[in-house]
Amino acid sequence: MFIWFMYQMEEEIRSQSTSVRNAWESAHRKSSEIQDMASGAMGFVVSGSGTSFNASLFLSLLLNDSGRPAVPVAPSEVGTYIRSLGRNAIYVFFSQSGESRDTVRAAREAAESGARIISFTNSQESTLSKLSDLEIYLSVGGPEKAVAATKSFTAMLMASLEFCSAIQGSCSEAVMRKVAASVGQVVGQAENLQVVSADNYIFLGSGYSYVTAREAALKLRETASVRLRPS
Repeated sequence: MFIWFMYQMEEEIRSQSTSVRNAWESAHRKSSEIQDMASGAMGFVVSGSGTSFNASLFLSLLLNDSGRPAVPVAPSEVGTYIRSLGRNAIYVFFSQSGESRDTVRAAREAAESGARIISFTNSQESTLSKLSDLEIYLSVGGPEKAVAATKSFTAMLMASLEFCSAIQGSCSEAVMRKVAASVGQVVGQAENLQVVSADNYIFLGSGYSYVTAREAALKLRETASVRLRPS
């Protein structure tokens, strides 16, 4: 079973040239709706679990760098912001399946408060999608079969980039095309990598690279069960 999941993960990694393009196009089609929802918002509360939390960090960095206040929080902390910010903030949730229990619970609490909700999911019929005022459908070519998320993570990042571009009234198509083209080149270099055995691994990064460090650490922990931490 483990070998099957690893095979599926490799196949999903190799499909990212297509999945990042699809995710970007999904966000781009919602540009006008994104602009309308963001208009007048005090800020953004961005949430998700696991890989989706790392995507939340990425979107929060983009928003803050563009002058839009944003805070990444765990789903369990969303209620605190609902009580302090209420409807003045937009609540953004990431979930590949759209069924993550903690994330759905937080989104439902936000919906019941009357707040506006935006979701990034890979399932248009999911509970999270139905709770949302606006859904960005990742469209990565079906649900991920491997335990460790890969193509949905990069799809979330690309959709986030176009999300912020839409708020600013611009377009990130040129970046998307470069990323889609480079994915194949990066994956093609995998056979040249040398595996270094160690008792512990520490992934370092700051700013946007911190997001990558966290996700890389999570992927190694999920697939190899080794001790490590991002820093």
